[in-house]
Amino acid sequence: MNNPEYEKDIRSLRHYKENYPDFCNAYYNNLPKIGFEHPEYYTCVPYWGSNYWKSKKRIAIFAQKSLNRDGASIPLYFPLCEVKSWERAFELGFRLNEKQARKPFGWQSFMSVWIAMHHIFCKKYKYLQQVYYSDIEKLENKEKFNNEFLKEKAEIIFERGKRSNLTILFGKKFYEKYKHFFHGYGEVSFINFPCGQGAIHDPHAKTLKDCRKELLKWLSTS
Repeated sequence: MNNPEYEKDIRSLRHYKENYPDFCNAYYNNLPKIGFEHPEYYTCVPYWGSNYWKSKKRIAIFAQKSLNRDGASIPLYFPLCEVKSWERAFELGFRLNEKQARKPFGWQSFMSVWIAMHHIFCKKYKYLQQVYYSDIEKLENKEKFNNEFLKEKAEIIFERGKRSNLTILFGKKFYEKYKHFFHGYGEVSFINFPCGQGAIHDPHAKTLKDCRKELLKWLSTS
């Protein structure tokens, strides 16, 4: 996403780029040491909005695993939700997808995520600047190490007891498996992943509507 075209549309990207190289080094250096020699064995680093680290209310969104060693992970696409026009988001997302060696998902899936995010935030789009995006599973077939890493990450991004926090998990299976990691830090909600099997099992978008209600209620509290 090192492209002036993206920087014009995605405000958070300008701030994010300044810290990206240092963050990548620190991130990979602190991953559990499990015998891998190269960072490409892990998914992409997470992404956060420009106001995330200084906001009193923090929102973390964890997508389903996206373990593509040579390609982009889902969080790379979430910043495009900052783009208000679906036509522009589609154009940027399609170009971004073309540049990946391996595709995390097709343009239909990306647009489903964009629609879901805009429904959840319902004219509260400024709060997209206070969101932290990541994959829920970072280490392939290494559940023990992945869980340890997830615990450390939750402690860092939420700072227990210091802020008001909300976690939204994309995917019912991952919600049931990982929700206990986040209950100690604040509210936890989820939606069925808004495409593929997730959409089939939630044909009336009930989890999407429930999540929107919970998010708006949470944002309205002090």
